[in-house]
Amino acid sequence: MTLEPGGELIEETLSGNVTEDFTTLEFIKPDGTIITHLVDFKNEVQIFQALILGEEERGQSQYQVMCFVTKVDKGDYIASDAISKLRQKNPRAERQAEDELPELSYQMEVRLHLNRSAAVSPHVRQLCGEAGGATYSRHQDIQHVAAHRAADLDAPSLDQLERALSPLPPATSEPRCSSVSSLAEPCRCRYHLCISWYPCSLKYCKGRDADGQTVSYRCGIRTCRRCHVFDYSVTRKQLCLWDEEPRDAVNLMSIDDDDDV
Repeated sequence: MTLEPGGELIEETLSGNVTEDFTTLEFIKPDGTIITHLVDFKNEVQIFQALILGEEERGQSQYQVMCFVTKVDKGDYIASDAISKLRQKNPRAERQAEDELPELSYQMEVRLHLNRSAAVSPHVRQLCGEAGGATYSRHQDIQHVAAHRAADLDAPSLDQLERALSPLPPATSEPRCSSVSSLAEPCRCRYHLCISWYPCSLKYCKGRDADGQTVSYRCGIRTCRRCHVFDYSVTRKQLCLWDEEPRDAVNLMSIDDDDDV
């Protein structure tokens, strides 16, 4: 568990699927927002999903869902098999990450069409089914996927990958939503998402084997905190009401830094 600045405790769920080689982390913020982070190691893609409760008094629906799809460096997270072996020694204890990593900013440039997103990752459509018009990515992320999967993507699949994208208006052509007064005006939205605790690498210790030789073995996990900032276009400010409010960091509950792997 991690203690939020406001004093609330948040519990997260962390799982690893070895067969399909992906990990999933999910938690609920104090305001009811549900955050899901999926790392697809096979396709070197990560998906951030945010399900945000609506403000009915301001004309919003019950909730809205956004997804952000970016490339992932495998070295930023521990593998699915290691995640699947984690054991919580004290799941109700409060935790703090060992390392604070630099904030990452993303200027989202395209919308992804879910019915053609399988060439990016099969998980996009599964996780973002309710974010049909609000699944975002960047050209560099799609290019990374195409290069990574060049050996197994045939011509029709590459064509599907290209047709899966619709360009967003350039970032410089729209005002920030925080500076717009009309709820009906298009603008550039900014969404902050902080993962305050997650396993980011394995720890290795040294010992000796039966023959007295020095050997290395897994002896725990290193934990990190990192914030992500997504800038993207919305058709009206009503879809970005949080951009009026002070930045709200997201904290995660977690498992012991010395959990066995």
